[in-house]
Amino acid sequence: MQAVAFAAPPLVRGGPPEPELVAEVVDAMGLDPSDVEDSQWVDNGPGWLALLLRSADAVRAARPRRVPTKVGLAGLVGLVAREATGAPADVEVRAFFPKDGVVAEDPVTGSLNASLGQWLIKAYGYGEGMEAFRAAYDQWGAWIILIKGLTPIPYKIVTIASGFAGFNFFYFVVLSLITRGLRFFLEAELLRIYGEPIRGFIEKRLTLVTTAFVGLIVGGFLIARYAL
Repeated sequence: MQAVAFAAPPLVRGGPPEPELVAEVVDAMGLDPSDVEDSQWVDNGPGWLALLLRSADAVRAARPRRVPTKVGLAGLVGLVAREATGAPADVEVRAFFPKDGVVAEDPVTGSLNASLGQWLIKAYGYGEGMEAFRAAYDQWGAWIILIKGLTPIPYKIVTIASGFAGFNFFYFVVLSLITRGLRFFLEAELLRIYGEPIRGFIEKRLTLVTTAFVGLIVGGFLIARYAL
């Protein structure tokens, strides 16, 4: 299938920076050198250099005291670390840049995020897992979208997963219209046939019934394929 996706811009500079440059940035950011686990040029244009710290708390505790004058033309620094398990986000990112001769913080970290993502995927070994997920979704994505539309799982989950996997956008729209349209058509038909008395059942029980129906179909398919 052809896919519609937005790719991160290629790096104009990557790889590890010189140790003396890292030391200068660590000092400018007011960091404890023992908190720094890795460093990398992640420059997709502005001049980003990223430091990987030992914890998200270390990122939040950073108190920059001056502009790191040796970091490229723009002197941009990104600080990133993994969040604790169960936290609302996977990583904590902060970005700093020079403004009117002093260091300022970018609350959006927009251009930094794309290049950080490329680095962290390689650093944590997620590349093969991502490719395996995309291959599996390319094979089973249509069924996932169709089945999901009849279950109580928030539809935004399958929307995000489809985008992440690069699923064909046209097919995604068509399949979404089919599965969501089927559910709304079923509700409308029940109301048309049985009127107001059926409304309570629709609001409280219809999702359970459609989920059980989907479960029976999937279960029957698995039995027919693997048990018979």
